[in-house]
Amino acid sequence: MAKGFDKAYVAIDSMADLKKILEDKLAEYNETKSQMNLVLFNDAIGHICRIARILDFPVGNALLVGVGGSGK
Repeated sequence: MAKGFDKAYVAIDSMADLKKILEDKLAEYNETKSQMNLVLFNDAIGHICRIARILDFPVGNALLVGVGGSGK
């Protein structure tokens, strides 16, 4: 079990398992904070994983570049 700043990585066997975990976390967030109606399709799940990994770095940051009005 991870304590403090220790990271615990859990291997995910399938995309369906990962989607279930993310949907459970989204439901947990929606119960405690404001409602976010998100659709977790495969590309979105991949982006969530990348963003989570970037934010875990001590000075992790990212830049999102997109065309205005594209929904990014």
